[in-house]
Amino acid sequence: MRLSSTALTSLLLAGSAAVVSAFEDSSPFLLLSSQRYPSVSDVRSSSILTASHFESVAYDAISTCSSDTYILVSQPGVHAADFGARNSPHLKRALETAESVLQVPYGRGAVDAERLEQAAVQCGAEVLTVDAQAGTFPVLEEGQKQVVKVEFAPLPREAEARADVVAQNDGFLYALLSSLGSSADYTLVYTSTPPADSPMHVKRSNVITQRRSASLDATSNLKKTGLFATYQFVTPAIFMSLLVSFILLAILSVAISAMAGMKVSYRAFDSDKASGLKKNQ
Repeated sequence: MRLSSTALTSLLLAGSAAVVSAFEDSSPFLLLSSQRYPSVSDVRSSSILTASHFESVAYDAISTCSSDTYILVSQPGVHAADFGARNSPHLKRALETAESVLQVPYGRGAVDAERLEQAAVQCGAEVLTVDAQAGTFPVLEEGQKQVVKVEFAPLPREAEARADVVAQNDGFLYALLSSLGSSADYTLVYTSTPPADSPMHVKRSNVITQRRSASLDATSNLKKTGLFATYQFVTPAIFMSLLVSFILLAILSVAISAMAGMKVSYRAFDSDKASGLKKNQ
């Protein structure tokens, strides 16, 4: 079967739209460290990786307790296209000089940062929360186990404003890493979520809203009309099946009772045996 040029073009456009939608509903994941982790080295940096896979690799790396400072960065509403050499030069330089790097531009899903935090706490690290919006952070002591939680605000929708915020956050992370010293042992895990206006994110939100509205409508109707007026528990087919079953059960009961009531005397066949013996003589 041959496809016309119009049909082939439509298929290509549909496939391209699906691929673009899949990439739009993604967010970057980064792991970089001054330590060399075997779990990170075994996984090559991939363009697409699930959040559970990335989380597993990061958890195994943190669980080795080989770093003194663990920096957990959360940036909601960011996309791989938001990063560039102009607005994130410090992060790019850190990736180039790190001993272990796992870079995922198009991550799928959400990473459980609390699980990674608990892995660092089990290593004896103290949890420090940084107010990124204020632009300040406490003095980080070198050689002390600590977990630094950095939570950035969601990025704005405008392109220019997004670039400015990404550049500011890049400078903040650079200042934070510089305060550790050049010989400090650190591990930085950067997680993010897709923008709120991504197609799949909007679609999921609409589905959840529709389900909640349907549930509320059903509950409201149930309160107004009652349970038996709203739902039909016995259909005509079910009613006929039950009726036939009752009739058959009644017939079976009568038959069993009749068979159980039949009695035969033990001497009923004695006369036949006696007449048979006389004939043989």
